[in-house]
Amino acid sequence: MTDLGETLMKEKLEALVLEDSDFRKLEQALSVYCPFEALGVERAEIRHANFLASMLDPYRPHGFGDKFLRALIDTLLARSGASQKFSRLRLHLMDLDNVEVRREWRSIDLLVTLAEQRLVLVFELKIDALESKGQLERYREAVEARWPTAGGEWAHLYFFLTPDGAEPSDPVWRAISYDEVIEAIEAVLSVAAADRLAVSMLRAYAAMLRRNVMQDEELAAIAQALWQRHREALEYLTEQRPDELGSLGEAIKERADEIGRAVSTQAIRLIQDDSLRTMTRFAVEQWETLPGIKSGAGWTTTKRILLVEIKAVVDHVQVMLILGPGEKEFREAYFKAAQPEIKRGAKRLTDKWKTLASSELLGKGELKSEYDQERCIALLKERLGVFVKETLPKFDECFRAIGWDSRS
Repeated sequence: MTDLGETLMKEKLEALVLEDSDFRKLEQALSVYCPFEALGVERAEIRHANFLASMLDPYRPHGFGDKFLRALIDTLLARSGASQKFSRLRLHLMDLDNVEVRREWRSIDLLVTLAEQRLVLVFELKIDALESKGQLERYREAVEARWPTAGGEWAHLYFFLTPDGAEPSDPVWRAISYDEVIEAIEAVLSVAAADRLAVSMLRAYAAMLRRNVMQDEELAAIAQALWQRHREALEYLTEQRPDELGSLGEAIKERADEIGRAVSTQAIRLIQDDSLRTMTRFAVEQWETLPGIKSGAGWTTTKRILLVEIKAVVDHVQVMLILGPGEKEFREAYFKAAQPEIKRGAKRLTDKWKTLASSELLGKGELKSEYDQERCIALLKERLGVFVKETLPKFDECFRAIGWDSRS
């Protein structure tokens, strides 16, 4: 960078850091002390399950009694459609005595039994990890063997908890997102009198979920505005960020054009969209003329609502076809059209981001500290190429079959 370039960049950084009121708002919102972030457990699924198990157990000394347990069950019954199997009115009228909250029973993340009501609630939590083959079916079979349903003896409710409400492979499980957990926390905090420390912890947990697992809409809007006003300064800061987890995510982003060309076909050509350090995004060029494809908001500057994302985290790299925020009419039309090809995405359309398809590109064994980056990129191209050739054309066919001309 020349002396003139350095001077201009310093001025841009000053305008961002010292003069922009939105930047100060964002800084203040993210500068709140959070015990979960301090311990580095915000994306550790085991720690999430431990904390939720403690707060759900009415016999633990948090002072909430059964209020959080009731609030979460009621929210799940209302939001997941499970009230058809166990009514919210029945929940409201019953005493939650003889509750038992279990962790890691037969490797299940969280299991709650209500002996008097003959009800079992089973939770599997995911944040970055993927569901392993046959995992949920094995868990269900273990629960059914221990608490049989024959003759209506026990009722079972299975919940698959993920950031975006991804649908589980076993249809008996119900897809839920951390939005439902946040909703239950807000409900109990508005009415419950409990230990001050427990209240603070529960409030901090909800805030941490918004920042690190879900996306806070207000903060996202501020961030989008900052990117529009200070793109060069923010890109410079991103490039200078210390890398503690390896450079694979950056390498994928830097070589996005190369990767896109390598895996593209005549029918599906990937072109780079806005990307982050660990999230490289592509658009499908052939979809550029589809109705409403650029009706999005609060996601990327191109406003595309259908993107292919390569996400690099600590122990794996995966590719996802994402339906992002946008105009309701178009989102619903694309989601409905994609139903025949959705294998693991929930049959319920969420308000923000919806995973329509996903596939692992690199596993934990290939991302060891001594990994060969060139080999990883080569494997990524090979497996992404399969996703482009075998998965995306099926969605392309679904989207093109929508009767747009007949729509009002």
